Amino acid sequence: MREHPLLGLRILSGINFLDSASLVVVQHHERWDGRGYPYGLSGTEIDRNARIFAVADAFDAMISDRVYRAGRAFAEATEELRKHAGQQFDPEVIECFARIPQREWELAREGKYECAVDRQEYRFAQRTNRTGLCALHLYVPE
Repeated sequence: MREHPLLGLRILSGINFLDSASLVVVQHHERWDGRGYPYGLSGTEIDRNARIFAVADAFDAMISDRVYRAGRAFAEATEELRKHAGQQFDPEVIECFARIPQREWELAREGKYECAVDRQEYRFAQRTNRTGLCALHLYVPE
């Protein structure tokens, strides 16, 4: 299990257009407090995109049904993320994540949002906090 970030990095090596994604793949199990893997990086040593992906991945894992358990409620999963801010997760990422309304997550999970790069009719509206770290809000045109 702990080898999959390094295996993913190896798979992506040599695929030039995925170079920027390789840091996310290899660092998404690093922890803010330095107790993650594979390198034991901490804080801002961890790529910002990997820190964001770690939160999204954990959230999705908590709210998704598994064969061995039902997914958690949105509020319960959000509270669990908040409990681990500053330990497992970047507290600024959690702060931004917590601002995104539940309805927007529901629409995203239903596939009702698409990337503005792929579909010009969808827009991104950005909200930025004091450090420049932002949470993206996606809006479906009316």
